[in-house]
Amino acid sequence: MAMPRQMQLKIAFCVLALYISSMLIFEKGIEGTSRSLRSIFKIRRDLIDGGGGLITHTPPSWQKGTVPYTHEDVLRTQKVFGLPEYNVLMVFDGESGVFRTYGQRKDWNRNRASSVNFMIAQSLLANFPERFHRGAPTCQILYNTNDYPTTDVRLLDFSSLPDDVGYAPVLQFGSVPREEALLHPIPIKEMPFVRIMGCVIERPFPQINSWYCFFNEDTLSSLLNEPNTRSWEDMKSQIFWRGADYNFLNRLGDKTAGGANFPIAYDDEKSVYKSLMAVWDKLAPRWKAVTLSLSAAMEAHQDNSETLPWIDAKFFNKNPLMKQRLVPFVDAGAEIATDQFVTHEEQKDYKYHFDLGGGGGTSWTGTLSKLAMPGVLFHHETITRDWFYDEMQPWVHYIPVKMDLSDLREKFEWAEAHPAECKAMSDAASDFVRKMDSQEFMMEVYVKYLVERLGEVADAYRPGSETLESIIEDYEANGIQLEEYSTCDAQECFFPWKRGIGQAFQGVEVEES
Repeated sequence: MAMPRQMQLKIAFCVLALYISSMLIFEKGIEGTSRSLRSIFKIRRDLIDGGGGLITHTPPSWQKGTVPYTHEDVLRTQKVFGLPEYNVLMVFDGESGVFRTYGQRKDWNRNRASSVNFMIAQSLLANFPERFHRGAPTCQILYNTNDYPTTDVRLLDFSSLPDDVGYAPVLQFGSVPREEALLHPIPIKEMPFVRIMGCVIERPFPQINSWYCFFNEDTLSSLLNEPNTRSWEDMKSQIFWRGADYNFLNRLGDKTAGGANFPIAYDDEKSVYKSLMAVWDKLAPRWKAVTLSLSAAMEAHQDNSETLPWIDAKFFNKNPLMKQRLVPFVDAGAEIATDQFVTHEEQKDYKYHFDLGGGGGTSWTGTLSKLAMPGVLFHHETITRDWFYDEMQPWVHYIPVKMDLSDLREKFEWAEAHPAECKAMSDAASDFVRKMDSQEFMMEVYVKYLVERLGEVADAYRPGSETLESIIEDYEANGIQLEEYSTCDAQECFFPWKRGIGQAFQGVEVEES
């Protein structure tokens, strides 16, 4: 039945009115929203002092308490990190009572940092009004939203840095090293990775829903909410993995992508395998996995066995440059790459999943999605870690695998001999991910990281006579050109680099309790 013309016009008018209203909001802000954002993000003291219990996480053993730091320490830390990407600098300008954030003047992933920037500013303004108000002293905070800290130990020996000078803490919204020596003496602060920040906003604060939440993905939502009809006995007894040929922890001095410096032609798959095994110790973990898979497939073909190869690991690359470097292997008949996309629904057919570490040494969201699957996770333990790792336990939620994969076949054979234990781990892992997707869990994440840890860092700053203008001048004097990223007050965060007039993120009018 066709919609009446009059109704169509009414709907069109409403849509136009909403559009005009949104433009006015971006240009002028909303009267009274300041009060709303404060009431949304302000946490009751009892939640901080004694509440919670879902998160038992403790920082890495090397992560010490935050020591006082100054403007000079912030600048010194930025110079140590250096190009290609400095940390993002957030400055509280006491004269205006506004947070102003700066990045370096080059192409960088601005969108990736917007949710982090918004949450830092609004949490500090709401929960520490005695420190952040018009007329208060300056404060500087460094944060980073890259896969892992943007330092390069190949270019800088961190062990040679003097211990008798101060360095500013860096809030790392990504993977962090497990060992102090990798970044000593820079005080890295472990924080939730960026793709979870939208959930930290949306779950406890549904009024603020401008950012992507990882748990809202259709595939993950179906893994968590749709019943699993597969029996363990009917699932495929293979370790399964698909992923890209990324560099592996190259800034921390580890192996680069395994295909970068190989011959340009091979006779057959056996010559490919022989070539890979000749440089086994230099291969990145993902290349080791596809090499093991190639060996298992060759063995199965040779024996005409009906038994599946024990591992099925292949590169799946959309990037043309990455695909191009795999061409010589594929042309020789080596089954190390595929163009066939495997859906999450199809991956449910496998008993064993693998979260091989990528550029930052971990698989981030891949770990969570595979924990949620019916099979059991073979968890790749590398020299880096993510913020939730202490919440899951080996042999309870997953089967641990060494970084060099030297125990992978042994762990597979153990799993084959212990189906009941594997099924129990799979169930516990799925329950763990469901717990993470709750409003209560995300509220604890907000309190622990974006109130307590963030407040500790802000409180450690010791202001001097520096002003916003003098800070920018000091950076320029040291050859660091800053670009304004955002301006945040208790009413909104405005991002001038957004298309058109920029984009402002605001709250909604709510009643004060």
